[in-house]
Amino acid sequence: MTIETEKPRMSLEAEKVWQALSEKTKKAIQKDHSFRADRNNEIRQLRARGVKVRVLMEITGLSRNSILRITSDIGIGDNEISVLKEDLKLFQRATGLLGHHISKIEKK
Repeated sequence: MTIETEKPRMSLEAEKVWQALSEKTKKAIQKDHSFRADRNNEIRQLRARGVKVRVLMEITGLSRNSILRITSDIGIGDNEISVLKEDLKLFQRATGLLGHHISKIEKK
């Protein structure tokens, strides 16, 4: 079974995403792809990389509700968690220093 990967009339943003995809991914994300788990995994990966729901709708042919349902379990990735932890450490150091300076001022 051959799945057509040509997509007519897309927004410029969707066209850019479409052009960046491999042929394998283009076939995998189509609405009528026979392996839903593979399709949904590819869609989750695209969404996790920041592709907008509207763009995913255009390039997959799926409804907004379908895209939202497929991508609803996407959370914060490991890389984002480590960035947040580093930011938290910086914030804790800064507030610690601030607390120390306030204590000095209060003692005067």
